[in-house]
Amino acid sequence: DVHEGQKAAVLRTDVDDDLRMEQSVKLQPGTRYLLSGWIKTKNVVIQKFEQNVNVGASLSLWGGYEHTQSITGTQDWTYVTLIFDSRDRTEVPVLTRLGYWFCLVTGEAWYDDLCLIPLGPSPVRPTPSAPTATSNLVTNKDWKGWSKDAPAPAIAPFDAAQAKQHQEAWAKHLGVPVEYTNSIGMKFRLIPPGEYLRGCSPEELSAGLKVTDPYWAQFLRTSGPQHKVILTQPFYLGVYEVTQESYSQVMGNNPAHFSPTGPGRGVIADKETGKFPVERVSWNDAVDFCARLSVREKLKPPYSRTSEVVTLLAGNGYRLPTEGEWEFACRAGTTTTFWNGNSVDQYSQVGRNYFPRTPTSRTHAVGELKPNPFGLFDVYGNVWEYAQDNWTATTYSQLANGVAVDPVMLPSGNIPRV
Repeated sequence: DVHEGQKAAVLRTDVDDDLRMEQSVKLQPGTRYLLSGWIKTKNVVIQKFEQNVNVGASLSLWGGYEHTQSITGTQDWTYVTLIFDSRDRTEVPVLTRLGYWFCLVTGEAWYDDLCLIPLGPSPVRPTPSAPTATSNLVTNKDWKGWSKDAPAPAIAPFDAAQAKQHQEAWAKHLGVPVEYTNSIGMKFRLIPPGEYLRGCSPEELSAGLKVTDPYWAQFLRTSGPQHKVILTQPFYLGVYEVTQESYSQVMGNNPAHFSPTGPGRGVIADKETGKFPVERVSWNDAVDFCARLSVREKLKPPYSRTSEVVTLLAGNGYRLPTEGEWEFACRAGTTTTFWNGNSVDQYSQVGRNYFPRTPTSRTHAVGELKPNPFGLFDVYGNVWEYAQDNWTATTYSQLANGVAVDPVMLPSGNIPRV
């Protein structure tokens, strides 16, 4: 048992999650703080490590992205510190934690003499200079436009009725169905070629940064400026997130946390999780699934995987969508923050998010909420989706003053993926 005011306490974890105590503290906006304390560990072992985050014993702010050094093994009392800026926050939970989400850590962690000290006003940071271009951004600069006998492209904004008309017109032109089902029951919808503005507006960025912690803020800032994207080719996209059932049929295993044999099985109780989305898969696992599904469907796979090395091939089989394709399909002609509006209440009608996390938080079966105008479910929430592209902080800024035609940031090396 741990009680407020205890001088020192021990934390033990043997579950696939973090174990933590937290206490909310008041902050003065625009102030720099020092968080410090002493940590002693005994037999802290990281048995499963699936995220590039701090997973030993540490002091951190909620979310784990602002944290002290991580202590593992058996260590005598170690003094740890974290200097952070409150920005516009007036309150923040301070955590003593052992482990992290979906990472299995065992052992003991003791904490003592925890202090939070204001150091003075936060320094004013200069505006960063414009980023330099990177070499692996590909956009089709030679594209001259659609053929005269083709249907009109789907140029945003357009409404749900027009989205359906675009899909039907392109399906008729190509001699294919708007929706098809493959041999293992996965459904796909035809997404027409078209144009739209990709990225967040200045207003959306400003609003998002006010409620985003510093770790995620670095990615959110790169979601602008908005720029025109033209997609010249139609493509099929899965109606649902890949389910545990489909993944198991192709890969022969089910790595999902929220599955009958996963670490989260206590949360899902006796629910049938075949229609739940698969999670705890890497980008390499995702493209491996695409390659194996392609072979199963007698198509030429667009990827080859050897251990943790993935090679792109000129295949006609299943692949991940590019980021440009994904956002176009997700927006489905809309220009609002979410495809059905701008408010959080509207979001809750079409997307699931199990944050803030609770002991009973879990994923849900796909297709339970409303589909977007292209007929795609769960384009928000439930789980994250992978795209074909690498992620870099400069991609959108390179395209700010031009038009990107079929853009893709070719995946390579250890650069983070979208």
